Amino acid sequence: MAKKSYKRKLGLNQKIDHSIDFLQRACVGHMAQVNFSGGKDSCVLKDISIKAGINATFVFCNTTNEAPELIKFIREYHKDVKWVRPEKPLIKAIIDKNILPTRIARWCCRTHKKNPLIKAGYKIDIVGVRGEESNKRKLGRMIGIRGGKKTGRILLSPIFNWNTADIWEYIDKFKIPYCSLYDEPNFERIGCVVCPLRSWNVQKFWIKRYPKIFRAFEKAVCKHFAKKPEYFKSRGCPNGHILFYRWLRGEKLLGEPNPTSGMLI
Repeated sequence: MAKKSYKRKLGLNQKIDHSIDFLQRACVGHMAQVNFSGGKDSCVLKDISIKAGINATFVFCNTTNEAPELIKFIREYHKDVKWVRPEKPLIKAIIDKNILPTRIARWCCRTHKKNPLIKAGYKIDIVGVRGEESNKRKLGRMIGIRGGKKTGRILLSPIFNWNTADIWEYIDKFKIPYCSLYDEPNFERIGCVVCPLRSWNVQKFWIKRYPKIFRAFEKAVCKHFAKKPEYFKSRGCPNGHILFYRWLRGEKLLGEPNPTSGMLI
């Protein structure tokens, strides 16, 4: 079980009090939007927000690339959450666009997650970002502005200083339901089903678990390939199937200067 593989160094009760106090001070007199993904951090974030007594709406963006178990979990345990969707399914967007989403060109995060949440219409976003999750996120802070000072939205991260052990201890302490995928090997983090950001070793477990979903995305990448086959062939991809698996591995095409860029065109 993933939750037993971590050790916590700092006291949890102080972090709970600090997060609740932070939300109460930051949201006084304002309506807020709690961005809810259905993951373990979001489940804790939602419960903390409720305990803080703030005026908030919980919003889940169905990216159309979610694990079936996660969708079932949200429908069963979080019926009070408002659902939003992108303008078109991600599979359709992959076919239509001239560029596949990669580690560098992460347009899917913008079009299929951030934009639908922004359109929900609230000026204060409460998110479950934690500094421990990546080196980039360590540079963040509990409060910020997304989109510029004049037209941007206030971004609040009340569990920014929590670590993974804090999250699981909170879940155990308050008996918070969580998605069953976390109890399985290689599902310590839950995100989009098909995602080129994962390591290939982890990716293989997702492919094995969701073969139908991966085949559907493979067909979409093949259609993407068919729009300019000569270009991809000249870059070392003779067909869409090879392009798909090289995309999942994060491999570059021949002639691309940046080995981390992936399939940019």
